[in-house]
Amino acid sequence: MASGLDVDMMHFVRLGYTVLVHEARGVGRSSAVGPPARQSIRLLAADTQAVANGVWGAHSRFHLLGASLGGMVAQELVYRLVRGGDKCFGASVVPLLGVLLLVTDCGQRWWPLPWRREGRVRRLVLPQLGFREDDGGADFRERFGRQIEACYSAAWLDGPAPPLPGSTSRGEGGCKPAAAPGDTEAGAAASAGPTTRRQVVTRLWCEHWRELSAMRATPEDVRAVTGQMSAQYNHYLGPRRAALIRRSGVKLGVGVSSADCFYPEHSQRQLAEALGAEVHCVAAGHAECLWLDGVALMVGAALAVFRDSRV
Repeated sequence: MASGLDVDMMHFVRLGYTVLVHEARGVGRSSAVGPPARQSIRLLAADTQAVANGVWGAHSRFHLLGASLGGMVAQELVYRLVRGGDKCFGASVVPLLGVLLLVTDCGQRWWPLPWRREGRVRRLVLPQLGFREDDGGADFRERFGRQIEACYSAAWLDGPAPPLPGSTSRGEGGCKPAAAPGDTEAGAAASAGPTTRRQVVTRLWCEHWRELSAMRATPEDVRAVTGQMSAQYNHYLGPRRAALIRRSGVKLGVGVSSADCFYPEHSQRQLAEALGAEVHCVAAGHAECLWLDGVALMVGAALAVFRDSRV
């Protein structure tokens, strides 16, 4: 989610890194071109390369970090840069200082047909747009409760939340954010004791999907978000591509989650083995290393891969 990612990237800014984050097609206020099922990881990787070239220049060198779907985009971008390294930079020189792939895998060899990909994503996304806010949060919990439980481990969710940026709370449990409109249960819980990560995450999810629901009001907008999400179903790194990356000498790391509901641990480790990458255990659930104090493990893994002495 955008709010969590903004917090994550600030860790690197405080360490002195210049950080470039861009919105993929169909995310935020960007739009997608063409039918949703035709959007691909290769297209998203080409966009990412164009953004980096446009901001930093075609011969710039940088570290690369990608998580989940972004990890698939990062794999494709690494392959593009490794394959084109000789043409742009001379023999054995690649414009990558280090790469960390988080909670992701190699993809699948056999892709669903385009119309099946689009239908699958529509069934996942459309029911989540436009939840009610006048029922005490019941509709939101019904639509998103299972997803939140799937993305984070129960132990992590039920632990005390750290202070968020701008919070004035110094006690255990960190910030006490205001409840989402109509969510009386969250408001009561916030006043009863220390705020848990579950409460903070639920509020951030609510804010994100409220904004997304307001933006996705036209058929064009729906095509944009479904196109971006359907791209994950047409990614496959493959042995030959993995071997080319492995031989490039680029510093590679894979952040592995032990109980990921989207990418099983063995699939994440297979990616690391195929690339000859370092393995870093970063979380239990899928998204813990991208949110709140869970990013400490992600930042530590990134610094280790980037060979930063502050790890």
